[in-house]
Amino acid sequence: MLSEMFSGAGYLLQGFREITRPGIRRFALLPVLINVAVFALIIILASRFYGGWLAWLLPQGDAWWVLATKTMLWALFGLTVMIAVFFGFTVVANLIGAAFNGFLAEAVERRASDNADSTGTAGITRVLREIPRALVNELRKIGYYCLWAIPLALLFIVPIVQLAAPFAWALFAAWMLALEYGDYPMSNHGIAFAEVRRRMRQEAMTSTGFGAAILVAMLIPVLNLVVMPAAVAGATLMWVERLKIVDQGPATKSATSSAQ
Repeated sequence: MLSEMFSGAGYLLQGFREITRPGIRRFALLPVLINVAVFALIIILASRFYGGWLAWLLPQGDAWWVLATKTMLWALFGLTVMIAVFFGFTVVANLIGAAFNGFLAEAVERRASDNADSTGTAGITRVLREIPRALVNELRKIGYYCLWAIPLALLFIVPIVQLAAPFAWALFAAWMLALEYGDYPMSNHGIAFAEVRRRMRQEAMTSTGFGAAILVAMLIPVLNLVVMPAAVAGATLMWVERLKIVDQGPATKSATSSAQ
């Protein structure tokens, strides 16, 4: 069981290596750069608005209490921005990157598999055409998340059981992250989200290990900026090597792994 979880975590490490390869880098970097630009613009506009509000709220002058109040309020603003970026960056990155992640998964699969079905290119027209489908897919994942998040939240108010609630949430978060990124390569092949869940359940320990590695990486500053494309690439490698042949039985699976 532990070996399968470590194997799953290893796919994220492979994903980090994969996004540095020529021909794949552009799919990984573009949504990250767009996301950084969006957050930078929001922070600049918020800073200007906040500075104007402080100028209106506080009197002008160099009195010690005015300077101290300004310093305290700017420190509070900085802390709020850090928290917002920490928790919001991945959410916004998933929304912005949704239309690009399918192309990233496609490029990784073409490189990792000689008989990949997807051979298209990511022109701007195709990217725009993919946006509605990608957003609908994201909404399906959010719906599935809410379906389980509400009863799991109730664990925190049940005596004794509440001790296990943080562990249950960590496990659930790992599973959701595995589903989030595992969906991209499978969606390229027209596989519905229900089937995505079924296939990943058949590799439950590997999938959970993969999701747990993503969860840990998301908590590391700077590294969390490129977790999303690395996770998409890692999920695609897991799809090619494990999930794509999940219905073929242990014997076929073993033969395919040996051939690789």
